[in-house]
Formats: sequence, C-alpha cells, structure tokens
Amino acid sequence: MCRCNAELDGLSRQVTLLVDHRRDFVGQRTWVINRLRWHLHELDLALQVAVRGLRSYRVIDDLGEHLATFTGLIARLARELLHRTQQMKRAPAVRGGPAVELASA
Repeated sequence: MCRCNAELDGLSRQVTLLVDHRRDFVGQRTWVINRLRWHLHELDLALQVAVRGLRSYRVIDDLGEHLATFTGLIARLARELLHRTQQMKRAPAVRGGPAVELASA
C-alpha cells in the first residue's frame, strides 16, 4: 500500500513514517523467524520452539547452545538467523523507540 508521505506535513507525516517503519520491521522479523523455524525443522524434527518462544532471551540462548552442536550449512544459516532474531529483539522498533520520542515532543 502506497501512502503519499509527501502530501502529509509535520506530525502526521512523522506518525505515518513510524507506522510504516514498524510494519516493515515486523514483516522482516516474521520472515526471519519463519525461515529459522524451517531450518530448525530440517536439523531436528524433535526440536520444538513455542509459538512465541523466540521472544524470550532464555529460549534464544538455549537454542543457540543447541545449534552449536550441529555442523553444516543449514546449522550455520540457523545460527545466523538466530543472531538476527536477537538483534531484532533489541531493536527500538520493538520497544517503541522513536515513537516514544515523538510522543514526548
């Protein structure tokens, strides 16, 4: 969906940009998590991560330790995706980041 941000001014444009940024961020995070789950399935059919399990630092850390026991390309890709998941979890877009600054301005 294309919103013409150029037609918006001031606060309306900023809010629209933040909403679009968050939507894109969530889409990227969803793609990374889905791809990671696919690799986990290929590596170990018995490995099950709860639906929202990758929101927990403990689960991410435990999964990282488990992935360290695997070798090969799929394991390497899974570790990379897990690392990206960790980075995205810490990103300001998840916690409100710029929106909090905008609201207090």
